[in-house]
Amino acid sequence: MSSVHERLQAMPKVDAHHHLWDLSMGKHPWLVPPVTPRMYGDHTPICKNYLIDDFRRDSAPHNVVRSVHVQANWDPADAVGETRWVQGIVDAHGLPNAIVAYADLADPALDAVLEAHCAHAAVRGIRQILGHTDDPDLQRSDRHDLLADPAWERGYARLAAHGLSFDLQVFPKQLAAAAALAARHPQVPVCVVHTGFPWDRSAAGVALWRAGMAALAALPHVHAKLSGPGMVAPDWTAQSFAPFIHATIELFGPARCMFASNVPPDAIHKIYDDIYAGFYAWAEQYSEAEQRALFHDTASRFYRL
Repeated sequence: MSSVHERLQAMPKVDAHHHLWDLSMGKHPWLVPPVTPRMYGDHTPICKNYLIDDFRRDSAPHNVVRSVHVQANWDPADAVGETRWVQGIVDAHGLPNAIVAYADLADPALDAVLEAHCAHAAVRGIRQILGHTDDPDLQRSDRHDLLADPAWERGYARLAAHGLSFDLQVFPKQLAAAAALAARHPQVPVCVVHTGFPWDRSAAGVALWRAGMAALAALPHVHAKLSGPGMVAPDWTAQSFAPFIHATIELFGPARCMFASNVPPDAIHKIYDDIYAGFYAWAEQYSEAEQRALFHDTASRFYRL
């Protein structure tokens, strides 16, 4: 390891996106074998408990001092149950330090759900996965029209009243519509998840991704997570995925970008150490102040840690 990588490894960090689960609770049906392979392949290897001690073990060599737990497709009928469970871990272990919970923003009872989430001190935001394509092997949302649904948008606007941010997970063809939505509601802080999902790496696909990311980056309240290469390119290397990382940093600036591991899903193909080795390779060309932003300060500010 180079001296630069050693210095970066020692730098205090916020892991801005990871998950925990205890399968004995029966709340994660997508993790019960036999599973249906997703765009990132067969996820059977992660169909096992991933608890706070596992995360501490994986992250300890990289001086992760704080972290953000993002909803992990827990049973949506008991969305607040996941928040209650994670808050118990926060209270007992001091980690994770922020929770991004799930809510259906089109739910007529949304305000009550958000109030129940916000009764837990670590809650900072909401993620409702919107990613949809016409390819059934890729789509994540059962509805393709949520970004155009007035009821859903009214719910999105309610996030501001509860002091909540929104983790935006869409495919590139949805980025422009997401930017228009975000522009209409600048009071809701947004973080684009998984580098905007650049799964189509044809010339046309990359151009569509970049245009959508540029539209979002033009909005000062929108941030980006440098995460999820394993979601769209299971065979990624630091070199192969670098263009998407550097283009995102170019568009948003280091002060609005944050590295995040997305374990366990991104650990299907690369262990935590390898994911962070990629981060160090991408970060080495930036100044020390920019590196601190990418690894710690942006996430700490965005999630109010």
